[in-house]
Amino acid sequence: MLYARHENAFGVAHAVAVFNWRTDQSESTVLPLERLGGEPGVYYTVYDFWSKRYLGTAIDRLNVTVAPRDVTMLVMRPLLLQPMPLMIGTDLVQSLPRIESYSWDPQRLEARFVSNTASAYTLPFLVPDGLSAAPSPDSAISVRPTESARVMDLGVAPGDGGRSEIVLQ
Repeated sequence: MLYARHENAFGVAHAVAVFNWRTDQSESTVLPLERLGGEPGVYYTVYDFWSKRYLGTAIDRLNVTVAPRDVTMLVMRPLLLQPMPLMIGTDLVQSLPRIESYSWDPQRLEARFVSNTASAYTLPFLVPDGLSAAPSPDSAISVRPTESARVMDLGVAPGDGGRSEIVLQ
């Protein structure tokens, strides 16, 4: 198992890679979230980095099953009752955007991202029930629903200087 912690304007993200060195069978394990820097009694979002799927929430422990000769990389963040990115941190992956600024009131989240590359990227956002996502009028962002009605993929094509803005309301 490998673990990394990242913190920025949106809070803390915990990334864990769980390996299965077996060649013949899947392996299941229970990970105590406290061992991964989590706080007892706190709900955490769980996002599968490589399959790009939101797996829901976990509290206190996480059950992980890994296929033979494979690795699962999960990113966990404390659950917020507001729109929140499921992935943060260029320390984990160089192509992820840096969050330059954000503001939130009960109806609207505004965020400004700076791209680290000249290519497009996708940032998954968990959107609470009753809210929807839309790009700012002059932004290079597209919004696509995913298999989970609560997750929106924000596709960002770097524009002027790689800066893009998103509004969730």
